Amino acid sequence: MAFVSDIAAAYRRPSAVMRRRLEGAGEERALIILIASLLLFFVAALPGLERRALAHDGGPGFAALAAGRFLGGVMIAPLAMYALAGLSQIVVGMVWGGGTWLRARMALFWSLAVVTPLVLLRGLIEGLFGPGPAYDAVGLVGGVAFAAFWMIHLRVTLERAS
Repeated sequence: MAFVSDIAAAYRRPSAVMRRRLEGAGEERALIILIASLLLFFVAALPGLERRALAHDGGPGFAALAAGRFLGGVMIAPLAMYALAGLSQIVVGMVWGGGTWLRARMALFWSLAVVTPLVLLRGLIEGLFGPGPAYDAVGLVGGVAFAAFWMIHLRVTLERAS
């Protein structure tokens, strides 16, 4: 339950939660956070996939759409996330110096975890109403929140590395 309660607490005290998450962090913890986040992103996509499958007679069925999303979102996306975290460490290291590869991964992966409630809400809206203003608004808020959390978390990783 610490995962869910830490996500809720991160909206009030993101730096404090990130500091606590970094204590004793290892590669296994970073990977678990990433996979859990990506699984929740997959679950969030299911209502929209069902809506698309029902809307397109003769097109790919729900199972095919879900399998494709799972393959891309849970099996292949971790590679992209590791690459993005590495790139962020290179940039942070060049600009501000310091930090570690593991802490850069933790900052990115925990930021993904923190925005999962917004991703789940967006998926629910897509499933119930389809794309529209509410769907776009939640997507925009989620994107801004992700960027803000990622910057806050990267700053904390630099503090901890010093």
